[in-house]
Amino acid sequence: MAAALASRARGAVVGGLVADAAAVPCHWCYDTTKLAEHLKTARRGPAFCDPPGNVFYTPPSGGFSCYGDQTMTLLESLVACEGKLDVEDYATRLESKFGKASAYEVEAVDPENWPELKTNPTDADGNVIEAERKWSMPLPGPWRHGSIKKFLKQRVVEKKQFPECGASDEQVDGCCKVAPLVALLAGSQQLLPSVDTAVRVTQNTDKASAFACGFARVLEKLVLGTPTVSEAISAAQADLANPERAFKTALDDDVAANLGRVVGEFSGMPHIEVGMKLKPEPDYKQAVEESIRTGGCTASRATLAGACYGSIGTDLMIPEEWIANTSEGARLKDLVAKLVDLREKVATDSTVCCGAM
Repeated sequence: MAAALASRARGAVVGGLVADAAAVPCHWCYDTTKLAEHLKTARRGPAFCDPPGNVFYTPPSGGFSCYGDQTMTLLESLVACEGKLDVEDYATRLESKFGKASAYEVEAVDPENWPELKTNPTDADGNVIEAERKWSMPLPGPWRHGSIKKFLKQRVVEKKQFPECGASDEQVDGCCKVAPLVALLAGSQQLLPSVDTAVRVTQNTDKASAFACGFARVLEKLVLGTPTVSEAISAAQADLANPERAFKTALDDDVAANLGRVVGEFSGMPHIEVGMKLKPEPDYKQAVEESIRTGGCTASRATLAGACYGSIGTDLMIPEEWIANTSEGARLKDLVAKLVDLREKVATDSTVCCGAM
């Protein structure tokens, strides 16, 4: 039983991050017709699509999106701190991962308005004056998300500490980063408070936290042995409707409703709700590939699907070829093994979160 749980916990983290890397080459492809045509002629795809269809940024081969890099940074911090969520350590690592000395510091960044991109001059009609263009897409490197840019501005430029360093941002980044905490704390009352704390380092909003906690409830069910995503969602909805539930939020009804809409169109929904949508595909590979074919924010959707389906059965369900195609695949497996090995230690430690106040 313990071995099976450990395997599911490893699968949640490895599955989510490998899926993120698999989706990056087609990230933010909003024209689904063009995406479908591109995939028909690609040498490889939809996972790790070659050539890439990403017109926004140019990550290294097998690299993570900004979602994945946030999750990997949290994983590194949890392992380095021996299972403690140390917000100062995590924030410092985020600053290093996304800061001025990182791969995210491309030439298009405006040093006078850091970390925003330079403003391209426009004419009276709002069209970019091509002769004066300062940058164009795809960026020659990775793309900083809005929440990360605001976090960097508030922490690095304005010297704000937790939780004031967190952005007033409600997007899906928070949901994408919960897998390491679920792998470490599934079954513990410390899980949801830890998710709330981790999310607020970069997104200090009730909605980002509530939706991340909602997804954590689903993923926890799967890690603890619930056999299908649909059953895990139903169980999480029941928890959210229980007046005696732990860690209540004012948005729990909204979270439960969005957990229930697991099949249907993605268009017309706020971005955070799009990220919560999970299509009931039968296995890990198909779930991730379908998430990519859907277009739009493929990286967030694939991350959530990959975490869920990676935690069903065993971590062996994740294709070894995909792990090999992930630039940090071997290191990822090593870190995740160390994280899951910390579960027993953390279970007897009442100070899982530190530096939060």
